[in-house]
Amino acid sequence: MKKLCLFVLALLSLLFVSAQDCSNDTTNPWFVNFQDEVTISCSDDLSSVFPIAQDDCDTLVEIAYYEEPMGSYCPNSRDFMRIYRAFDDFGNGVVAQQFVHIVDETPPMFFYVPPSYVIECSDTLSFEDFPQPSALDNCGGVSITHEDYFDITDGCYSSKTRVWTATDLCGNSSTASQMLLIQDMTPPVITGLPYVTLPSGSGTDTLLVVVIDACNTFNVYYIDTPASGNNLIRNYTAIDACGNTSTFEQIIGFEIVTPPGDDDDDDDDEDDDDDDDDDDEDDDDEDDDEDDDEDDDNGNNVAICHRIGNGNFITIYVAPAAVQAHLNHGDYLGPCRTLDIHNPNLPMQMDIEIKPNGKIKKTVKAK
Repeated sequence: MKKLCLFVLALLSLLFVSAQDCSNDTTNPWFVNFQDEVTISCSDDLSSVFPIAQDDCDTLVEIAYYEEPMGSYCPNSRDFMRIYRAFDDFGNGVVAQQFVHIVDETPPMFFYVPPSYVIECSDTLSFEDFPQPSALDNCGGVSITHEDYFDITDGCYSSKTRVWTATDLCGNSSTASQMLLIQDMTPPVITGLPYVTLPSGSGTDTLLVVVIDACNTFNVYYIDTPASGNNLIRNYTAIDACGNTSTFEQIIGFEIVTPPGDDDDDDDDEDDDDDDDDDDEDDDDEDDDEDDDEDDDNGNNVAICHRIGNGNFITIYVAPAAVQAHLNHGDYLGPCRTLDIHNPNLPMQMDIEIKPNGKIKKTVKAK
């Protein structure tokens, strides 16, 4: 108990002396952890370098400062000197000098870079046809420039590379790249007529189509397959230097030359037909009308030997696009062939029809 009383008396004495000292305070404030020279980034707050002052008798020491520029290296970097003065309520003060360097050493950062693309060699696309990159800097504006590089691997693959450079106001920069991969993925284009008629005896060692390729050289091959009706089926194949392939099918027909004297035979046949009964004449008239209609319409059509419901064959003319469907249903390419035999020693007339499959159909008519 005695020791406690002594401690309280000592504390009261200290406070009394301290109060007496602050009533006549002549002690200057002081700066805490003061740095004579500091370097900060342009993105930092200047308050981070502002000093702190303390005083024995003043709990809130006021600080004033004076700033003088010392130079600037770029818009985001500069040096200056500050003189700080801290003073308490009794006018006691302290002065300190500080050099501050503000620097921009951080390059811009791309926050969007367009992806790479694969394009066809015949395309006219360029980097400008795609979205452009964007970049940000921690202290100010950014300019973006680019350089292009062209790399040819071969005629089938090549690439263009664009290197983007983002530069801030102090010359700090960063780069990003974008690539256009150029490929030949398109086969040659074959154009031509699906059905071509040539004069009898014409040579066939020639291309009857036009072949083009947008990017590369190419080779054209064809295979001829004989077909009925004095026709050829030609299958073209075009292959470019990159292996892209296209095909085209064409029917080549040859005009049939009528030997001299056949017209006279036709006249005889017409005279013989006049001797037939009325029903035969009606049937022949209907057939002639159908043949006339077909002759009028077959300028660009293809001759087909068509099987009808009773098993007989007749010659029809169809559009080139319908040829394959008829062949799939048992018809034959080319006109049907009919051979008329007239023998004056026979009491009847016999028509022999040679079908495309080689079978012979005989029709006997009374004279």
